[in-house]
Amino acid sequence: MVEEGGKTQSGQVENGSDFAAYRMIHATLTKAQWKKLRTVSAEDFQRFTPYGSVNQHVTAKIVEGTDPESWSTRLPWWITGCLLQHSGVSINSLAHFCLTDLKYDPYYDNAGLVCLEKSAVSCRELCDRDDFTDRLQKLKQRLAGLPTISATGFASQKNLVSECLFDDGDVWEHAWVSRYWEPLERAGYDRLTPIVSHDRQNRWRRSFTSGVVDGFESWSMCGKEGTTPVYMPSLSPWTPLGKRALGTELSDFEAYRMIYQSLSESQWKELKAVTAGDLTSCDLAYVELGAIISYFFDAPYGLLDHSIMKQLNTVMRLGQARLWVTGCLLQRTGVMIESLIDFCVNELNYLPKTGTERARQLECLHIDGFVHYCGRKNCTRFYARHALTRRLAGLPKVSAAQFATMEQSTVDNLCRPIALASKPSTSPSSDQPSDQPSVQPSDHPPPERKSSKTGAGGPEVVPVSGKTPGVIECEARWVPRYWRPLGEDEYFTLRGSMTGLAAHRRKRWRTLSRLFSTELDWDDWTMVSRDGRTRPLYIPTLTSAGKALPRELEHSFATNPFAAYRVVYSSLTEQEWKRLKTVSLEDFQRCKLAFVELGAIISTFFDDPYGMVDQYLTDKIVEAMRIGPTSGRIRFWIAGCLLQHSGVSIDHLCEFCITKLNYDPFFKRYDTRPLECLEKRHVVHAIPQDDGGVDGRLQDLRARIRRLPEVSVTEYAHLSKEELDQKMRQMNPPQMDPPKIDAMHVDTTHMEATSPVWRLSSSSDSAEIRKDRKRKERPTPPLVKRRWRRSRPQVIDSDKDGRTPPPKKQVLARGVWTEVYDDQEYFANRELEEVVRTMWREHYQVLSSCLELLGY
Repeated sequence: MVEEGGKTQSGQVENGSDFAAYRMIHATLTKAQWKKLRTVSAEDFQRFTPYGSVNQHVTAKIVEGTDPESWSTRLPWWITGCLLQHSGVSINSLAHFCLTDLKYDPYYDNAGLVCLEKSAVSCRELCDRDDFTDRLQKLKQRLAGLPTISATGFASQKNLVSECLFDDGDVWEHAWVSRYWEPLERAGYDRLTPIVSHDRQNRWRRSFTSGVVDGFESWSMCGKEGTTPVYMPSLSPWTPLGKRALGTELSDFEAYRMIYQSLSESQWKELKAVTAGDLTSCDLAYVELGAIISYFFDAPYGLLDHSIMKQLNTVMRLGQARLWVTGCLLQRTGVMIESLIDFCVNELNYLPKTGTERARQLECLHIDGFVHYCGRKNCTRFYARHALTRRLAGLPKVSAAQFATMEQSTVDNLCRPIALASKPSTSPSSDQPSDQPSVQPSDHPPPERKSSKTGAGGPEVVPVSGKTPGVIECEARWVPRYWRPLGEDEYFTLRGSMTGLAAHRRKRWRTLSRLFSTELDWDDWTMVSRDGRTRPLYIPTLTSAGKALPRELEHSFATNPFAAYRVVYSSLTEQEWKRLKTVSLEDFQRCKLAFVELGAIISTFFDDPYGMVDQYLTDKIVEAMRIGPTSGRIRFWIAGCLLQHSGVSIDHLCEFCITKLNYDPFFKRYDTRPLECLEKRHVVHAIPQDDGGVDGRLQDLRARIRRLPEVSVTEYAHLSKEELDQKMRQMNPPQMDPPKIDAMHVDTTHMEATSPVWRLSSSSDSAEIRKDRKRKERPTPPLVKRRWRRSRPQVIDSDKDGRTPPPKKQVLARGVWTEVYDDQEYFANRELEEVVRTMWREHYQVLSSCLELLGY
């Protein structure tokens, strides 16, 4: 066949060609209906039933008597509709054509009729779903009952919704918004559900103004012209977690009715007057309850204008803004805390976190995912109410900036779990909503803790203006003598302002250096000048246990911040702590890798254990290393350089890591794993406190870092295990093996007590061998869980000297059942032979004289 007019040889119409479009539109009418269009007259364009929009050409007779500019894009739609009406084609067949051939999606145009839009939409989403019946029903509902209008009325561009589209969704939404505080029935809710969508904020700004809805005069407005309402109500459907937790058979309408019953009608009505000023500060109790309710409902108490949410999202982390808005809306309503607690416990069956540490965690600071929440333990309502009440008691009021940087650690230090006051609180008036929650703190809380910060690293609840002199006075006393130990009361008073994120800690330190520039003596401190101001280079901190510390280790400092501070303080003497204030830029050029490794080990247990340095020096280190500013190597290098400058001995730090931190060096071996300071991911390697083997672990750690070289800051930036091994081989070349010595025939009966061999082997090394043998044979407690060293004790399988080895037996060595020789004398002599070989390499001349005495 010959190709003609866009048809291929197979007779199929090519997709996307003009001929394909022509054939598609030609198939919508029959031959008789197309012929009937020849008899169309001007009168046929005066009135018609609008039911769709298809572009066509413009004729001049239609615009007679009207303003041509008033038609805008509506003129081609009017012409096309009049032609279709004159042809006599049925609406049902055209609806099938739009849904099947044109793949039109009626759910895309929830705002109303397409022909009433102010501008043409150049491109729409094509529907490729298999829900033809639902889409056909949706389109028929939109077209049913539409009245007949004139060409002049259609071209007037006025809002025709209120005149002829009473059944359209926009009318229902406008009517509901004007009285959203009244409960909806099931029919009204189903009518509004497809309209109140995820694009609600954009549609709200575009469709709802002060002139559309009656009663908007009492609403708070925003925007450039002040015509956009701040608050927008929502229908609050279930979240996936809420539907799963409360039952899959519950519908979204039941979710709407449930969240509606949490507030009274007057409290709901109060939300329309919310302003941007109501978002500047909020009680954490309301934010926490809002976070719990947000587990189950999507936007439970409504949304805010897009411009306000955009400002909040620039300050807060992902997901924090919606929790903050929910808490501020609850505070605006003035609802009682006890009422919201009952709603969470009785209606939502809220399951609090369990465990000593997790029970104190606020939901608004750490939102659990779907799997973690569903994995919580079931509990009684009495326990849930008691746990929630204790968590909310004493929570302070914070600002939006404070909440943006808040963490759990400082909240734990500020607020002790206390019960609700026995005195019942009265409900505040809806006209004058209360800004404080109904939870009353105890009469005897620590006054210093109550006036410190609210968040780890966040801004202070009380500014540095002197409203709370306790914190400022304690800081003024502590800064000039930070190397002296603090008492528990002083520690918790200072902790809120002296711990947290590095950026906020440096900012606080700059503020203190300006406040105390004349009162304090900075002569002994190394100062740095930046931004036209001079401040100390070293920044002391009050450390706390690291976030990666496993709970099963049961360290005394894991849950007690003051205990963590005392443990770190004990690692250095007072003079060594005092020496840190004189650290300079030159001290960070080179450092022994042993100090960097020990600093990395201690930094996995604590956050900034030995303080920080000014951002100027940190930027210099980042520039020299050419790595990311958040890399762990930067923290380890700073900690190692501070330790090296303090003058502390490496042996003392090794003993501190083994005895105080229970660090487990057996987890890492030279031949399999790199050093802690070279690891990309850092995990705390420790053992329970009741585990033995302290001497063995201490000896292993000392041997591991004994010969580590000194490196520069640029060398350490990209140092790998292979490069380190090569560097150490160059520094310590292998030596020639000594001649073979048969220790089985060494006669020590005539050896003098002053003999070098006797002193070296019998008095020191033999004692170490006996200790090591006892440690190997010590049984392991059955309940101790730890990661054992991967390399097992060496087992002698053959005798190189031709001697027949004795039979073997099973013994427990460091948690591993190992076969050893039953003859302890033979085993000891073999170990003595290895000791002699080692001493030969290190003390060649001494061993030579000893061998002469032995007759070798």
